[in-house]
Amino acid sequence: MRIVPMKGYNFITRSAISRGDAKEFRQKLSIIEFLRRVKSHELKPGEYTVFGLSELFTRFGCGVEQVSQLLLDILNDSSVKNRLDGSGSVVQFIINGELVTGRYLSMRVEEQEIPLTPIFGTILKQLGKNHYHAEFSIS
Repeated sequence: MRIVPMKGYNFITRSAISRGDAKEFRQKLSIIEFLRRVKSHELKPGEYTVFGLSELFTRFGCGVEQVSQLLLDILNDSSVKNRLDGSGSVVQFIINGELVTGRYLSMRVEEQEIPLTPIFGTILKQLGKNHYHAEFSIS
């Protein structure tokens, strides 16, 4: 099944990319660079593939709650939401693991389940087996 990312935040597994179900956009950013550009208002309208969201939780020794709060603080800023929403941008986060549903949508990475709902809210919608979507207005 072909994955077509939509305006907003898209969550797509690395395995979907590997199988050819989705493709990376020309503009590729690390999660750190993406957050830096968003926070400093330097992210231009466009289509972005963002790598490293899952690693942000597993590699830096910070707790899931701390990382979730950092992401929420940056992405939930009203000027950020309005600018991204008004630009028609598409952001796809490539997940190096599985997307699992239960009570909340989570990433399963290195045997750890990391909930995405505290960051992106309950507006996450499943659009395919390996594709979830959230609007930029994540509050």
